[in-house]
Amino acid sequence: MSLHGAQHREKDLRALRDLFAHNTMTLPGPEAEAARHPSQARALPDGPTPAVRQIEQLRELVAATPALQQLVAGVDYRRNQRADALLSQVLDIDRNPQAGVARHGAGLQRLLQEVVQDKRFQDPASKREAARFGAALAVLQPEQTKAVGAVPATSPQPALTAAFVQAAKRLVDGLEEQGYPGPADSLSRAAKAVEKSAYLGGANLQAVAEALTRAEKIPALADETATLRGAGRSLQEALRPVAPAQPGRENDGPER
Repeated sequence: MSLHGAQHREKDLRALRDLFAHNTMTLPGPEAEAARHPSQARALPDGPTPAVRQIEQLRELVAATPALQQLVAGVDYRRNQRADALLSQVLDIDRNPQAGVARHGAGLQRLLQEVVQDKRFQDPASKREAARFGAALAVLQPEQTKAVGAVPATSPQPALTAAFVQAAKRLVDGLEEQGYPGPADSLSRAAKAVEKSAYLGGANLQAVAEALTRAEKIPALADETATLRGAGRSLQEALRPVAPAQPGRENDGPER
């Protein structure tokens, strides 16, 4: 920034020297003299420092969150639980980036992928908002997760997905026989989606939960209900990130 224009740099420098002369004092001694020598001057780095870049990305992540909240609520058919949790997680990252990304980064990535893959949100505006959030998160995530030694989540074993789908189909048949075609149809569609994606979450998880709630009230479906609940829990556990082992604890054996 120039006070007198690009053609009058000397005037700008003179004003800067006067400012320092009135507000600083020269320290005595040979060490201070050596520190002031022109050879100690260093060129300013190009662009913002890493700390400033992180602040900018955190600001962008927070700014992109409200739009993604709307998309998440749409994925969940206007249920706001996960949309509200999304905001809490982003604010947690904003307060403590390293710990927050390690705690929430993998889950936010899966949630973002769920939005991106939803056929209802393929319009340019939705894609742009999802990409904005994803870009800000991607810049923060690799360095932060590496710093804390986080291990990314892996895809569940095909056997777990198959077991869940089979259990869901049995409960679908049971609900239809008991005269509940609505929950049966929702569960059937959720099972087909899980079979394709190997992911249980969002609206599909909600459909499973509602079917289980209905089936729990029918004694004849007790076995099918318990089987599906266990299969769903196993599938979700397989989707969670694996916590890193603590150094020096590899051979301690199980805790007592």
